[in-house]
Amino acid sequence: MATLKTPDFKIEIEFKDITQSIRDLVSSIRYTDNLSLADTIEITLENKNRIFMKEWFPNRGNFISLHIGYKNEKYLNCGTFRLNEIVFSGFPETVSLYGNSWISKGQIEFWREKKTRTWENTTLSYVVSQIASEFGFQPFVRLKEDIEFNRLEQNNITTGQFLANLSEKYGCTFKVYREKLVFVQWKYLDELPPHTKITPYDVIKYRIKDVPREMYKKAIVQYWDPKTKELKEYVYEDPYLEYGGVLKVIDKAENIKQAMALAKHQLYVRNTSKVSPVLTLEGNPSLVAGTTVELDGFGVYDGKYAITKAVHTFSPSSGYLTEVELRKCTVSLKS
Repeated sequence: MATLKTPDFKIEIEFKDITQSIRDLVSSIRYTDNLSLADTIEITLENKNRIFMKEWFPNRGNFISLHIGYKNEKYLNCGTFRLNEIVFSGFPETVSLYGNSWISKGQIEFWREKKTRTWENTTLSYVVSQIASEFGFQPFVRLKEDIEFNRLEQNNITTGQFLANLSEKYGCTFKVYREKLVFVQWKYLDELPPHTKITPYDVIKYRIKDVPREMYKKAIVQYWDPKTKELKEYVYEDPYLEYGGVLKVIDKAENIKQAMALAKHQLYVRNTSKVSPVLTLEGNPSLVAGTTVELDGFGVYDGKYAITKAVHTFSPSSGYLTEVELRKCTVSLKS
């Protein structure tokens, strides 16, 4: 006989555990773990006797730490968040606390300070790792194929936007998560073994959005040939598609190796962004953005998917639930 699990949570404000003080006042807790955006929390509490307007008034800017899971099991460490919005409402009397992933001084400079600089004869992995060290982050760089540059410029934009542009251009996902700078190629995620298998019997409800889309057979990238001093074209074809459109990549490459990487990554990203399943399951602390799962029993939608967004919620009425948004994985394009 299966053991009944008890959903639970732990909350700290300014690194002081307040779980027991507010346990009976919690209406709902919502933690959103995004693959390429800041993580967020929303905590709604009963404002009994308007106590949160008086002695328990929360201050914007306070740190909130959240863990969610099941009693006597390992909790999901959601992280530390900066309280940036407080909403009181009635009736009934409630207060909702909204927080974003904690932004340190280094992160503020990372997202707000514009810079102009140049790297010579470098690689994408080196630039990302060097920037991480510069701002005090731990680099978490996972590239299936590194990208070589003769010259790479950051031209009067913030470092955060600079890396966001590179991630979009070369088929990567990028975010600052706690003290880590995460920069991972989609192709690397796609080739990870599935963390778990999900069948219709595991799902409380689901929605699968399958919209019309154009598939591309070829990608064309222009690049500079230093020997002939001419602008040439590199054409890459997906060997697993019989037919499809032609994708003309706007960005120009500075050499043939970069053109090959750019063509592959752009074709790869376009041809894999097709189906968007959203599944709601019993709360599972191990389902976080960046992990892969296998769908089995969903017919044509069976296969491996990467979690792009995981929402973990707790309420006294519904218990602990996890909602995941998925992106189809594919390894059809050869290295």
